[in-house]
Amino acid sequence: MNWNQYYYFILFSPLPPPSPILYQCQKKLRIGILGAAKINKNALLDPCKKISDQVVITAIAARDKARCLKYVEKMGLTDCKVYDSYDDLINDENSCDALYNPLPNGSHFEWTIKALNNGKHVLCEKPFASNSREARIMVKTAKENNLILMEAFHWWYHPLRKRIQDLLNAGTIGKVKTMNADFLIPPNNIPRNKNELRYNSE
Repeated sequence: MNWNQYYYFILFSPLPPPSPILYQCQKKLRIGILGAAKINKNALLDPCKKISDQVVITAIAARDKARCLKYVEKMGLTDCKVYDSYDDLINDENSCDALYNPLPNGSHFEWTIKALNNGKHVLCEKPFASNSREARIMVKTAKENNLILMEAFHWWYHPLRKRIQDLLNAGTIGKVKTMNADFLIPPNNIPRNKNELRYNSE
């Protein structure tokens, strides 16, 4: 199998064939997480439970280790080691095979590059990077290390997306002239306050 034939990560792909990572593993794919983020549950933990015979969460690090320990207990991550820092997790060659990066947007570039340079595949949350320059460097680093790097763009692999693409390709709904999209953070999920990273432009 050719790595370049695959543009998806194992956990979020109901339709395509299995990831080439699995073909190279004699045991479960070990996944590490940077941060005890709210998005972890829907984006990673729940999908992992569905294929627990193939993957295991083995490592996590957060800014606050005490909070991280409580998080691991709450989520039932029995096989997961809690590291003192992001660097400790990334620098440990035995911590994981692939890393999930759900950190605040401005931290995606720094920690993804560090993970790739330490031999770890990376699934990076949206947005992939802060600008095109960062994105190009991230992709280049992944290629140089022969690693998979992907944005956590789950919807691309949903059957509904495939159906829409089929309708577009067949001309069923006509020619698309414009598209508009809006993105917002529901205030009840992430209230505005001075300590909330998502509202801090720096």
